[in-house]
Amino acid sequence: MACAIVPLDEQQVTEPSVVGKDRTLPALHPDRKEERCFVPYKPPPEDGSPAQVEEFLEHAKFITEDLEWLLALPHDKFWCQVVFDETLQKCLDSYLRHASRGLDPAGLPCSPAVAEAQRHIHRAVFMTFLRMATHKESKENFLTPSVFGEIIYENFLFDIPKILDLCVLFGKGNTQLLHKMIENIFTQQPGYYSDLDEAVPSVLQVFDTILDKCGLQCEGAAMEPMKLSANGRPTDLLDLVLYLCDSTTTIHAFLDIYPPACSTFQSHNFLSRLVSFYESAVPDIEKAVRKRNFTDKSLKEDLWKRMCHSCKRMVEVAHLLLQHSCLQPILEGFLSDYDEQFPIADDISLLQQGAAGSLGAGELESLLSSIRELLPDLGEGFLLACLQEYDYSSELVINNILEDRLAPGLDQLDRLPPVLSERSNVFDDDEFDVFHRDKVDMSRIWKGRRKGESAQEVLGDKQHIDAQRDRYRAYENVVDEVMVEPGAVYTLDGDYDDEYDDTYDVNQVGANDLDGDSLLSRSERIFFFPLTKNQNPNHAPRDQFCQDPALLRERAEARRAAFHQKKGFRPEPAGSVVGKPKGQGQTQETLQDRRKKEASKGRGANHNRRNMADRKRNKGMIPS
Repeated sequence: MACAIVPLDEQQVTEPSVVGKDRTLPALHPDRKEERCFVPYKPPPEDGSPAQVEEFLEHAKFITEDLEWLLALPHDKFWCQVVFDETLQKCLDSYLRHASRGLDPAGLPCSPAVAEAQRHIHRAVFMTFLRMATHKESKENFLTPSVFGEIIYENFLFDIPKILDLCVLFGKGNTQLLHKMIENIFTQQPGYYSDLDEAVPSVLQVFDTILDKCGLQCEGAAMEPMKLSANGRPTDLLDLVLYLCDSTTTIHAFLDIYPPACSTFQSHNFLSRLVSFYESAVPDIEKAVRKRNFTDKSLKEDLWKRMCHSCKRMVEVAHLLLQHSCLQPILEGFLSDYDEQFPIADDISLLQQGAAGSLGAGELESLLSSIRELLPDLGEGFLLACLQEYDYSSELVINNILEDRLAPGLDQLDRLPPVLSERSNVFDDDEFDVFHRDKVDMSRIWKGRRKGESAQEVLGDKQHIDAQRDRYRAYENVVDEVMVEPGAVYTLDGDYDDEYDDTYDVNQVGANDLDGDSLLSRSERIFFFPLTKNQNPNHAPRDQFCQDPALLRERAEARRAAFHQKKGFRPEPAGSVVGKPKGQGQTQETLQDRRKKEASKGRGANHNRRNMADRKRNKGMIPS
């Protein structure tokens, strides 16, 4: 008959005694512990000598070998060593306290050998804590859950500070394992919930301490904290930022890995306290970092990087508290019913539009200025793209640029200020555009006279005239015959009257035409000269392209006189506006003639030509 399987806490073992008589002991007994001394952990030396590096490597080897020996022990021997070996707990606690966090300067190893030793210790410590948090390894090897809870609680194998350190040290890449580990600890020992409830006020005290150091809790404190002024010691500001960065990183890591703890934090009004701290302290600390003068420029960049990291973690903590303490409880109840009547997606879209529209050009320039204060060599186009990607958060933009963790689309952009990208030039896209062409025919570019050319060659070059010859050749054809009726040829009668337009400007041709007249009839009456059938070609020689202008003006004057006489027009008597020389007085007739000339200056001659031309065009006399 098979023996019943009992938990480790109920098992008895028989061991030989030193006096030769066997004795029976509980499976968990101090006498069953192996005598082995675990050495505490020490961080690697910063820029240490070869002797210091060698000492660290030897020390790390001892820790790794001891922990690997511990992990290889059977279930009963492992728990005896864990519960009753104080040197083991000191070794594990020293690593949680001194191990490098992600942003620590010591996080960069001195050599590949040191980095390899660090990885071995890190893995061994994590596997040890993981086995310590497991009460059941197999069907044969397990502890009673309640006894397991008492063992880890009464022997301080786990406590709230240790759990927080485990999250921040091992959370990257081990989120699911850590969640199951912490969940098992809180489930098997509810006393940890009470410890967490008592620890939250201590966490809030961190914010109060920082506010006190900033001078923001003192009565009558100035708007600008005196303890963070530009004349303060760099160590004060450095310690403050390090303290804030470590605290916010630890809180976020714990709540992100174990969200059920959000309800405990929120029971202390943690979200409101966090937001109040952010609005009160963060602007002053950022202002102090910008104004502080450091001899080492890298120190200022490191402080700003940590400050941006802290702000990001505080925002993420607020998001976790809202999601798990406020939104998730109503997600399956009220929120689902609300979404059926009023889609939440529409509300979110409306809020996003309002947020996007609220960002004005003053505000955008302020964001760009805050980034340029720390990163002055980046172009405005690149920074605008980064702000759009990260919801116009200058802290996120600076942090991701410094950590070289930009989104895939942003790391391909040109970061330099655009000097020639938006220029305009008369040579754009032509053969002389040196910004878009790799090769330009330099033989076509010169200043002044070409080398080897004489003045006679330059003046004798008629290429530009030959290029225009075809253009003006079209004007050589002159039509001197107009086909009006089939079989009849009409030639132009008389000479062209260059005063013809002035004649019709005065008499307003077409202004009093009847509505029944067509535009064609009026155009024929205006633009066609009187034609005579079979006129003698000798009347106007064909080769006489232009007649004497004086003769043409004489004929025009004769026609105007005949026209005026026919209409009964009487010209005004000639007056004189010249008068006598200045200072000798003028006659009454001269003054009167001058007044008439001034009054009628805009009525005739060239002054009214534009208005009359517009009237002709409106009447259809001149083609548009």
